[in-house]
Amino acid sequence: MERFHPAFNCDNAPRRVLVRTSTLPAELTILRHSHRRAELAYVLSGMLSFTAGDAIYNVPPQTTLLIPAGTVHDMRVHRDSSVMTLYLALPPDKAKAGRLGTIPVSGLLREMMMAAASLPEAYVQESRDGLLMDLIAEEVLWLMSQQGAPTLQIPAPRDPRLLRLCQEALGQLERDWTIDQAARVAGMGRRTFTRSFRREIGISFNTWRARARLNAAVSRLSAGASITEVAFESGYNSPSAFATMFKRTLGMSPSQLRMASTNARHGGDRFRTET
Repeated sequence: MERFHPAFNCDNAPRRVLVRTSTLPAELTILRHSHRRAELAYVLSGMLSFTAGDAIYNVPPQTTLLIPAGTVHDMRVHRDSSVMTLYLALPPDKAKAGRLGTIPVSGLLREMMMAAASLPEAYVQESRDGLLMDLIAEEVLWLMSQQGAPTLQIPAPRDPRLLRLCQEALGQLERDWTIDQAARVAGMGRRTFTRSFRREIGISFNTWRARARLNAAVSRLSAGASITEVAFESGYNSPSAFATMFKRTLGMSPSQLRMASTNARHGGDRFRTET
């Protein structure tokens, strides 16, 4: 049964950086909201999706979504999930930095967030804790400037029946839906469903589902998942067929995307000592 919950009020946090860990049950929906802080949701396990404006952003395991301050959004949990969330109050000259989408997560940021999750909200600014939080803020700003994986948002229908179907489909990307099955979930007849879906977002349900699978594949590959694993998750019978579709659609092979994302995560060995 779907459960609804209000959003956490991060704007009341006493310091500029806050890191929280959460275990979220499937079918939980965080209601539409916005906040004055930028938000970085890092999914450790499970599957989330966020709706903002007229688009849906699905976030598979080991990937992130950056939500700029002031962005109205909601969140749906498709599977039991473990999430680390970073809230960051940016200075006025950087408040507009970043865009809604995926950013690479470096090993440094991941380890710092793990350490910061156990700190009190009112940590002492002039201390090791404060220095750690300041470094987290600087690392996030640096990562926001890097060329990461493309963010392929999916059009979101406004009709609540169609939106409910799309949200269910995002939690079952490996499933081969028929039009009749989709129409039943939406509570519509077949003809009404196909016409309504195309009228709402301009593409068919099958095309929408293919885009959703591609979005998830890009996120998983950018997080380091194997091409074979992602190919089967995307419903393909072979990695070669998946790679052909991927390159035809995005203009780069899955291996090229993984390499670019790895370079972004590691930051070009920024901390390597010259020898």
